[in-house]
Amino acid sequence: MSNTRMATQAALIYADQPTLNLDEIRVRINKALSKRGYPEFEMGMGSSEQFALFRSSKMHATVALHNGPLGIRGQERAAVNAVTRAKDTDFASIAQNSSAHVLICVGDGPDPVSFDQPAPVDVKIKLEVLLTLIRLVMRQARPKVAHLCTSDMFYTADELEAGFANGFAPSMMLHPIETKPQPGPDGELRKSLILFQSEYLAGKTIVLEGIPDPVPLDMSLSLAETMIRQHMKGTLPLADGDALKEAVGMELYIRHAEPNAAFPSGRIIASFWATPAETADATAATPFINHPGYAAISASPSSRDDAEDATDDTWSPSSTRSAYVSDKASGKRSSSWMLLVGIGLFLWIGLPMLNIPKAVLEATFSEGLGDTEAQPGLPQNR
Repeated sequence: MSNTRMATQAALIYADQPTLNLDEIRVRINKALSKRGYPEFEMGMGSSEQFALFRSSKMHATVALHNGPLGIRGQERAAVNAVTRAKDTDFASIAQNSSAHVLICVGDGPDPVSFDQPAPVDVKIKLEVLLTLIRLVMRQARPKVAHLCTSDMFYTADELEAGFANGFAPSMMLHPIETKPQPGPDGELRKSLILFQSEYLAGKTIVLEGIPDPVPLDMSLSLAETMIRQHMKGTLPLADGDALKEAVGMELYIRHAEPNAAFPSGRIIASFWATPAETADATAATPFINHPGYAAISASPSSRDDAEDATDDTWSPSSTRSAYVSDKASGKRSSSWMLLVGIGLFLWIGLPMLNIPKAVLEATFSEGLGDTEAQPGLPQNR
């Protein structure tokens, strides 16, 4: 898995040029780095009121204020895809007509330009630093919208703040693509959701297959993000042949697919269908091309093979993965993390038969996902 193919960069777009205290941002990012055991940043040469280079021996970050619009060139895919989530926001118009933007970039090594190839920093660390810097800049100056190269998606300020509320936000790394409806084992037409970029977090691209029609995109994304969070914690292996089941009746069947041209890392398919559809592998999308970044300091292209060869030099903090008891005899895994997810999907699917306001369901569902460490007790009277 390449740590350098993804450009860990973002652009915050403003109607008027913001005023930032870059020294304060460095102090605050260093507090966050220190808590995580990462090397702290010093201010690099060439920094000013409009530009800051934060550097350490392993990693660097830049925050740059620019007059003029960001423009939409190179972000067309992001603008089109984001419309599925924020239908009332014209991202392309905002990007073209803005008067200022702030570029935030995080990269390997102490400087943006280096004669030697620096040791790659784990992409999850760079993403964490990038999101922290975005949050710190937003505290001083709230943008209209933002474009994240990590997912190649536009976001409203409200979406960013909602993502930050849950800590590390996998959704800001995922580029979701819905497939056209495909017939399942019983002939019923259902869509699938491909989570491009999830391979950086889960090792393989995660695909939700056979999603029931009444389930909206944002709920499918919440399910996928919850799975990724738990997988990263070590509590949900998503092993080939697993079955994730809850008392509400929702069940996901896990199978793995070998790498191909569209999915070089392979796929982890979480399917609502117990058996694979004959046409399941025919729904593969064209290969996803990462956003290249904004400038020369974007991540340099590198093949996956090259990155794998450099694994021993990758700088990454040690992590402890919690144990998970396997029951291969039955192929089942009962996982409490899915309880609220399952109820949310179950109620949504049955919504036409229930006198429950949609807003109440959405609020309850989103609040339940806020704490995946320890699930709160469910109210008895729903």
